[in-house]
Amino acid sequence: MFKSVVFFLLIVMVFFFQINSVMAGDKPDKPIRFGVRGGFNSATTTEDFEGATKKSRSTFGAGIFMDYFFMSSLAAQINLLYNNKGVKFEGSDDFGGITSSYKYEEKLAYLSIPVLLRYGFPTGGGVMPYVMAGPELGILMSAKAKSESSYSGILTLQEGVQQDETSSDEQDIKDQLKSTELALNFGAGVEVPLSSIVLLLDVRYGLGLTKYHKKPETGEEPNAKNNVLYVNVGVALP
Repeated sequence: MFKSVVFFLLIVMVFFFQINSVMAGDKPDKPIRFGVRGGFNSATTTEDFEGATKKSRSTFGAGIFMDYFFMSSLAAQINLLYNNKGVKFEGSDDFGGITSSYKYEEKLAYLSIPVLLRYGFPTGGGVMPYVMAGPELGILMSAKAKSESSYSGILTLQEGVQQDETSSDEQDIKDQLKSTELALNFGAGVEVPLSSIVLLLDVRYGLGLTKYHKKPETGEEPNAKNNVLYVNVGVALP
């Protein structure tokens, strides 16, 4: 965890010092604004299981942000978000008339701190499209693994008929995962000034840079990195 945090802080410090020195003297009258944001997360990972179909996990994220404007069209955005991530797997097998199907879902929650450089394209009418990119530090808050399995076509000796059987289980797997992760965020959006607030709509992709599973005592570390598509709505005070 310590190495990830130090690396993230070094990137952010270099980022701010470089941009601030280049843009010195060009700041607007009110260089800082605050806001809230939240929305839809479509989460998956780079991990695959042989014979299983990987599916994205539809969930949500929300939090607060601060924009620091170096100039009217260029800003750094610091976010503090509660983000849900994870993945789903489904599969089935057939053994001599007995069909088994299974589902597995990882439900991960992170305190995410994306620091983004945002560049806007003024249109003259107040509406401003923008692009953004930057690193993200994720601190693991909770981790659950839910598994479900079902069997059909089982012949019971007592009754001589077929019946279905289903079982499910959920376990805490936080101790099996790393406490932090790093990601690269990039995307685009638009801000619309209203009477007393600024409405922001944006789409970002969070590309995982580090594996989130701990290395097991035996075998190889799973090649699992979080990838998330974010669709957010935000409100900022001008």
